[in-house]
Amino acid sequence: VDGDGHTMAINEGDLFLSTLLHNDKNLYSSHLNSQNKRKWLSCINRYEEEMIKRGMPEGDVAFVDVLRKMGARVEVGPDWIECDGTGCSLHGVDLNLNDIPDAAMTVSVLALFADSPSKISGIASWRVKETDRISAELQKFGARVTTDMDSITIVPPEKLVPATVETYNDHRMAMCFSLVSLGGVAVKIMDPACVNKTYPHFFEDFTRLAK
Repeated sequence: VDGDGHTMAINEGDLFLSTLLHNDKNLYSSHLNSQNKRKWLSCINRYEEEMIKRGMPEGDVAFVDVLRKMGARVEVGPDWIECDGTGCSLHGVDLNLNDIPDAAMTVSVLALFADSPSKISGIASWRVKETDRISAELQKFGARVTTDMDSITIVPPEKLVPATVETYNDHRMAMCFSLVSLGGVAVKIMDPACVNKTYPHFFEDFTRLAK
């Protein structure tokens, strides 16, 4: 991480795909092998991260359900979540995520690793500007993206390509798109210091889990 917090390059390659959610600064993780290009990769080991000391927020429960629908195996304990991708691949989904619009951004990035297209609706709260930004950044990695006022459809690429991600001073963009680096492709995140708004130590935790 650049000490001045201006740019950050991530290329962890074939080690982990850590599913990081930034709602309430909680962290979700999976210990994954990134050898299969359009899969959410095979699990090397199962990795647990303690979280949510005072109970799981409703939006987080909904995101767990999305992971399951995409093909991940998820177990929930009193203060932890374990996501196991052993022998799994991510599948495209057609979901209305109106209740969790911020988490829907993370789902749009995970859709890059799916084995079929995904449609996310109920995102009118993103507004046209945010939808255009997310669409533009997804396309940099090779995805085909179509949008309307309330939905985004993502067709995953045959092969991810390296890209530089503009964050538009949006902490959600920085955190969501950092995930792509764990699919075996180099990613440069511009203005990573924007995460200081909600999660100042995000990239420290990200790097710790990815080693």
